Amino acid sequence: MPDSEPEDALLFHCLRQAGWDPAQCRLVPIPGATVNRLFRVHRRGGDGVLRLHGQVSNFSVSRPQEARAWRAAAGIERAPALIHWAPNHRFCLSAYAKAAPSMIQTEPLVALLVDLHRLPVKLPEIRPEERIERYLAGRQPRELRLFLPLIPVWSLALQRSALPHSFCHHDLHRGNLRQSESGHLVALDFEYAGLGHPLIDLVGAGHCVPDSDVLWRGYLDRRGVRADDRERQAWRAAHGLSAMMTLAWLVRIHAGELPDSPERLAPCWRPWWSWAMGVLRDLA
Repeated sequence: MPDSEPEDALLFHCLRQAGWDPAQCRLVPIPGATVNRLFRVHRRGGDGVLRLHGQVSNFSVSRPQEARAWRAAAGIERAPALIHWAPNHRFCLSAYAKAAPSMIQTEPLVALLVDLHRLPVKLPEIRPEERIERYLAGRQPRELRLFLPLIPVWSLALQRSALPHSFCHHDLHRGNLRQSESGHLVALDFEYAGLGHPLIDLVGAGHCVPDSDVLWRGYLDRRGVRADDRERQAWRAAHGLSAMMTLAWLVRIHAGELPDSPERLAPCWRPWWSWAMGVLRDLA
Protein backbone atom coordinates (compact mmCIF):
# COMPACT_ATOMS: atom_id res chain seq x y z
CA MET A 1 0.00 0.00 0.00
CA PRO A 2 2.51 2.61 -1.11
CA ASP A 3 1.92 6.22 -0.08
CA SER A 4 2.32 7.40 -3.68
CA GLU A 5 -0.83 5.66 -4.88
CA PRO A 6 -3.67 7.96 -5.91
CA GLU A 7 -6.25 8.16 -3.14
CA ASP A 8 -8.99 6.26 -4.97
CA ALA A 9 -6.62 3.41 -5.78
CA LEU A 10 -5.46 3.34 -2.18
CA LEU A 11 -9.00 3.18 -0.82
CA PHE A 12 -10.07 0.53 -3.30
CA HIS A 13 -7.00 -1.51 -2.42
CA CYS A 14 -8.01 -1.42 1.24
CA LEU A 15 -11.55 -2.49 0.48
CA ARG A 16 -10.38 -5.40 -1.64
CA GLN A 17 -8.03 -6.54 1.12
CA ALA A 18 -11.01 -6.48 3.49
CA GLY A 19 -13.02 -8.63 1.09
CA TRP A 20 -15.35 -5.87 -0.11
CA ASP A 21 -15.88 -5.15 -3.81
CA PRO A 22 -15.14 -1.46 -4.45
CA ALA A 23 -17.60 -1.50 -7.33
CA GLN A 24 -20.38 -2.16 -4.81
CA CYS A 25 -19.27 0.60 -2.45
CA ARG A 26 -19.55 4.37 -2.23
CA LEU A 27 -17.03 6.14 -0.02
CA VAL A 28 -17.73 9.44 1.73
CA PRO A 29 -15.10 11.18 3.89
CA ILE A 30 -16.02 11.57 7.56
CA PRO A 31 -14.85 14.97 8.86
CA GLY A 32 -13.54 15.73 12.31
CA ALA A 33 -10.84 13.10 12.77
CA THR A 34 -7.59 14.45 14.24
CA VAL A 35 -5.01 11.78 13.40
CA ASN A 36 -6.62 9.04 11.32
CA ARG A 37 -8.56 9.45 8.08
CA LEU A 38 -12.10 8.10 8.06
CA PHE A 39 -14.47 7.16 5.27
CA ARG A 40 -18.03 5.90 5.52
CA VAL A 41 -18.47 3.00 3.12
CA HIS A 42 -22.03 2.82 1.83
CA ARG A 43 -22.80 -0.74 0.80
CA ARG A 44 -25.86 -2.90 0.37
CA GLY A 45 -26.04 -5.26 3.31
CA GLY A 46 -24.59 -2.84 5.81
CA ASP A 47 -22.31 0.19 5.87
CA GLY A 48 -18.78 0.26 7.21
CA VAL A 49 -16.11 2.71 8.27
CA LEU A 50 -12.71 2.55 6.61
CA ARG A 51 -10.01 4.05 8.84
CA LEU A 52 -6.58 4.85 7.45
CA HIS A 53 -4.21 4.92 10.41
CA GLY A 54 -2.26 8.13 10.82
CA GLN A 55 1.46 7.93 11.45
CA VAL A 56 1.84 11.09 13.55
CA SER A 57 0.87 9.25 16.73
CA ASN A 58 3.10 6.21 16.23
CA PHE A 59 5.28 7.34 19.14
CA SER A 60 2.41 6.62 21.53
CA VAL A 61 0.28 3.96 19.84
CA SER A 62 0.62 0.20 19.41
CA ARG A 63 -1.71 -0.86 16.62
CA PRO A 64 -1.55 -4.60 17.50
CA GLN A 65 -2.63 -3.74 21.06
CA GLU A 66 -5.40 -1.53 19.72
CA ALA A 67 -6.73 -4.39 17.60
CA ARG A 68 -6.83 -6.65 20.67
CA ALA A 69 -8.63 -4.01 22.71
CA TRP A 70 -11.15 -3.23 19.97
CA ARG A 71 -11.97 -6.91 19.43
CA ALA A 72 -12.44 -7.41 23.18
CA ALA A 73 -14.89 -4.48 23.38
CA ALA A 74 -16.71 -5.64 20.24
CA GLY A 75 -17.04 -9.06 21.85
CA ILE A 76 -19.33 -7.58 24.51
CA GLU A 77 -21.05 -5.31 21.97
CA ARG A 78 -19.40 -2.18 23.35
CA ALA A 79 -17.59 -1.38 20.08
CA PRO A 80 -18.59 -1.74 16.43
CA ALA A 81 -17.63 -5.11 14.96
CA LEU A 82 -14.18 -5.21 13.37
CA ILE A 83 -14.61 -6.55 9.84
CA HIS A 84 -10.93 -6.43 8.92
CA TRP A 85 -7.67 -5.30 10.50
CA ALA A 86 -4.81 -5.05 8.02
CA PRO A 87 -1.88 -7.36 8.82
CA ASN A 88 0.48 -4.38 8.38
CA HIS A 89 -1.72 -2.31 10.75
CA ARG A 90 -2.11 0.49 8.20
CA PHE A 91 -5.92 0.45 8.10
CA CYS A 92 -9.02 -1.24 9.43
CA LEU A 93 -12.65 -1.68 8.39
CA SER A 94 -15.37 -1.73 11.03
CA ALA A 95 -19.15 -1.84 11.02
CA TYR A 96 -20.80 1.57 10.86
CA ALA A 97 -22.45 2.93 14.01
CA LYS A 98 -24.45 6.14 14.02
CA ALA A 99 -23.45 9.20 15.99
CA ALA A 100 -24.28 9.29 19.68
CA PRO A 101 -27.09 11.65 20.74
CA SER A 102 -26.10 15.29 21.09
CA MET A 103 -27.11 15.09 24.74
CA ILE A 104 -25.79 11.86 26.25
CA GLN A 105 -27.57 10.67 29.36
CA THR A 106 -25.44 9.91 32.39
CA GLU A 107 -26.70 6.41 33.17
CA PRO A 108 -25.99 4.86 29.73
CA LEU A 109 -22.51 6.39 29.81
CA VAL A 110 -21.87 4.96 33.28
CA ALA A 111 -23.00 1.56 32.00
CA LEU A 112 -20.56 1.77 29.07
CA LEU A 113 -17.70 2.73 31.36
CA VAL A 114 -18.42 -0.08 33.82
CA ASP A 115 -18.62 -2.65 31.01
CA LEU A 116 -15.35 -1.51 29.44
CA HIS A 117 -13.54 -1.43 32.76
CA ARG A 118 -14.57 -5.02 33.45
CA LEU A 119 -13.05 -6.38 30.25
CA PRO A 120 -10.57 -9.16 31.07
CA VAL A 121 -8.17 -8.38 28.20
CA LYS A 122 -4.57 -7.99 29.39
CA LEU A 123 -2.66 -4.99 28.03
CA PRO A 124 0.41 -3.07 29.23
CA GLU A 125 -0.14 -0.52 31.99
CA ILE A 126 -0.37 3.13 31.04
CA ARG A 127 0.81 5.47 33.81
CA PRO A 128 -0.06 9.13 33.21
CA GLU A 129 3.19 10.38 34.75
CA GLU A 130 5.25 8.12 32.48
CA ARG A 131 3.29 9.19 29.41
CA ILE A 132 3.82 12.85 30.24
CA GLU A 133 7.56 12.27 30.68
CA ARG A 134 7.79 10.37 27.40
CA TYR A 135 5.87 13.00 25.45
CA LEU A 136 7.90 15.88 26.85
CA ALA A 137 11.21 14.01 26.35
CA GLY A 138 13.07 16.30 28.74
CA ARG A 139 11.48 19.51 27.50
CA GLN A 140 9.93 21.95 29.95
CA PRO A 141 7.72 24.38 28.02
CA ARG A 142 7.28 27.65 29.83
CA GLU A 143 3.49 27.21 30.04
CA LEU A 144 3.86 23.90 31.92
CA ARG A 145 6.75 24.58 34.31
CA LEU A 146 4.46 25.67 37.14
CA PHE A 147 2.55 22.37 36.97
CA LEU A 148 5.35 19.83 36.46
CA PRO A 149 6.06 19.56 40.24
CA LEU A 150 2.39 18.69 40.78
CA ILE A 151 2.55 15.52 38.69
CA PRO A 152 3.85 13.24 41.50
CA VAL A 153 1.34 14.82 43.91
CA TRP A 154 -1.53 14.10 41.55
CA SER A 155 -0.21 10.59 40.83
CA LEU A 156 -0.16 9.75 44.53
CA ALA A 157 -3.67 11.13 45.03
CA LEU A 158 -4.94 9.04 42.11
CA GLN A 159 -3.38 5.86 43.50
CA ARG A 160 -5.15 6.43 46.81
CA SER A 161 -8.54 5.98 45.15
CA ALA A 162 -10.35 2.79 46.14
CA LEU A 163 -11.09 2.08 42.47
CA PRO A 164 -8.88 -0.74 41.15
CA HIS A 165 -6.82 -0.44 38.00
CA SER A 166 -8.54 -2.04 35.03
CA PHE A 167 -8.81 -2.03 31.26
CA CYS A 168 -9.24 1.61 30.20
CA HIS A 169 -9.93 3.30 26.86
CA HIS A 170 -7.90 6.45 27.74
CA ASP A 171 -9.47 8.58 24.97
CA LEU A 172 -13.20 8.55 25.68
CA HIS A 173 -14.43 11.84 24.27
CA ARG A 174 -17.59 12.54 22.27
CA GLY A 175 -15.89 11.85 18.94
CA ASN A 176 -15.15 8.29 20.05
CA LEU A 177 -18.70 7.48 21.16
CA ARG A 178 -21.36 6.04 18.88
CA GLN A 179 -24.74 4.36 19.15
CA SER A 180 -25.37 0.76 18.14
CA GLU A 181 -28.41 -0.44 16.20
CA SER A 182 -29.92 -1.60 19.50
CA GLY A 183 -29.53 1.94 20.88
CA HIS A 184 -26.78 1.52 23.47
CA LEU A 185 -23.51 3.41 23.54
CA VAL A 186 -20.36 1.95 21.97
CA ALA A 187 -16.78 3.20 21.86
CA LEU A 188 -14.39 3.64 18.94
CA ASP A 189 -10.66 4.03 18.46
CA PHE A 190 -8.82 2.09 21.14
CA GLU A 191 -5.40 3.52 20.24
CA TYR A 192 -4.50 4.39 23.83
CA ALA A 193 -6.22 1.48 25.56
CA GLY A 194 -4.35 -0.28 28.33
CA LEU A 195 -4.36 -1.07 32.01
CA GLY A 196 -5.01 2.15 33.86
CA HIS A 197 -7.05 4.05 36.39
CA PRO A 198 -10.77 4.33 35.59
CA LEU A 199 -10.95 7.98 36.63
CA ILE A 200 -8.85 8.94 33.60
CA ASP A 201 -11.65 7.62 31.39
CA LEU A 202 -14.24 9.50 33.44
CA VAL A 203 -12.44 12.80 32.85
CA GLY A 204 -12.77 12.42 29.08
CA ALA A 205 -16.32 11.09 29.26
CA GLY A 206 -17.26 13.99 31.52
CA HIS A 207 -17.23 16.28 28.47
CA CYS A 208 -20.25 14.40 27.11
CA VAL A 209 -22.71 14.98 29.95
CA PRO A 210 -24.16 18.13 31.51
CA ASP A 211 -22.47 17.55 34.88
CA SER A 212 -19.27 15.50 35.13
CA ASP A 213 -19.59 15.29 38.93
CA VAL A 214 -22.92 13.49 38.52
CA LEU A 215 -21.18 11.04 36.17
CA TRP A 216 -18.38 10.54 38.72
CA ARG A 217 -20.80 9.93 41.60
CA GLY A 218 -22.91 7.59 39.51
CA TYR A 219 -19.85 5.59 38.49
CA LEU A 220 -18.57 5.32 42.06
CA ASP A 221 -21.99 4.15 43.19
CA ARG A 222 -22.05 1.43 40.51
CA ARG A 223 -18.59 0.29 41.63
CA GLY A 224 -19.52 0.30 45.32
CA VAL A 225 -17.11 3.11 46.25
CA ARG A 226 -18.09 5.99 48.55
CA ALA A 227 -17.57 9.53 47.23
CA ASP A 228 -15.50 10.75 50.19
CA ASP A 229 -12.69 13.32 50.43
CA ARG A 230 -10.09 10.80 49.28
CA GLU A 231 -12.07 10.08 46.14
CA ARG A 232 -12.65 13.79 45.53
CA GLN A 233 -8.90 14.40 45.65
CA ALA A 234 -8.35 11.50 43.23
CA TRP A 235 -10.97 12.98 40.90
CA ARG A 236 -9.20 16.35 40.89
CA ALA A 237 -5.86 14.62 40.36
CA ALA A 238 -7.24 12.71 37.38
CA HIS A 239 -8.20 16.05 35.80
CA GLY A 240 -4.72 17.46 36.34
CA LEU A 241 -2.98 14.40 34.91
CA SER A 242 -5.35 14.22 31.94
CA ALA A 243 -4.76 17.88 31.15
CA MET A 244 -0.99 17.44 31.37
CA MET A 245 -1.09 14.38 29.12
CA THR A 246 -3.09 16.35 26.56
CA LEU A 247 -0.67 19.28 26.57
CA ALA A 248 2.44 17.07 26.60
CA TRP A 249 1.04 15.22 23.58
CA LEU A 250 0.58 18.54 21.79
CA VAL A 251 4.17 19.44 22.67
CA ARG A 252 5.38 16.20 21.07
CA ILE A 253 3.52 16.63 17.79
CA HIS A 254 4.47 20.33 17.56
CA ALA A 255 8.21 19.74 17.50
CA GLY A 256 8.74 20.25 21.21
CA GLU A 257 6.90 23.54 21.60
CA LEU A 258 3.55 24.33 23.19
CA PRO A 259 1.81 27.19 21.41
CA ASP A 260 0.86 29.97 23.81
CA SER A 261 -2.45 30.49 22.04
CA PRO A 262 -4.97 28.06 20.51
CA GLU A 263 -5.00 30.18 17.33
CA ARG A 264 -1.51 28.83 16.58
CA LEU A 265 -2.85 25.28 16.52
CA ALA A 266 -4.74 23.44 13.83
CA PRO A 267 -8.50 23.86 14.44
CA CYS A 268 -8.90 20.23 15.53
CA TRP A 269 -6.52 20.74 18.48
CA ARG A 270 -7.80 24.09 19.74
CA PRO A 271 -10.62 22.81 21.99
CA TRP A 272 -8.21 20.40 23.70
CA TRP A 273 -5.63 23.13 24.33
CA SER A 274 -8.29 25.43 25.79
CA TRP A 275 -9.79 22.70 27.97
CA ALA A 276 -6.43 21.50 29.32
CA MET A 277 -5.13 24.99 30.09
CA GLY A 278 -8.43 25.81 31.79
CA VAL A 279 -8.16 22.71 33.99
CA LEU A 280 -4.61 23.58 35.05
CA ARG A 281 -5.55 27.16 35.87
CA ASP A 282 -8.44 25.91 38.02
CA LEU A 283 -6.17 23.47 39.88
CA ALA A 284 -3.28 25.88 40.40
